Amino acid sequence: LVTVEGLRGFIPQSHSGNIAINESEVGRKVTAKFLELDPERNRVVLSHKLAMASTQMVNYGPGDVVQGVVSGVKPYGIFVDING
Repeated sequence: LVTVEGLRGFIPQSHSGNIAINESEVGRKVTAKFLELDPERNRVVLSHKLAMASTQMVNYGPGDVVQGVVSGVKPYGIFVDING
């Protein structure tokens, strides 16, 4: 669970990014992006993975040249990890 300005939120394992899922992480400050905010159900779901991707993307713009590693190949295209 994560506390955000007095609210308690949850980061699913699939959105934890580089946060280890163990007790040693208690007290660690993390950056997170809201996935779901439902005041009626008192439910807050967050993503550390998407927040980190968002902050990394501000460093790039159209026309920039970068290097990456091919992480997957599909009939419709190639997936590339950049700085990841």
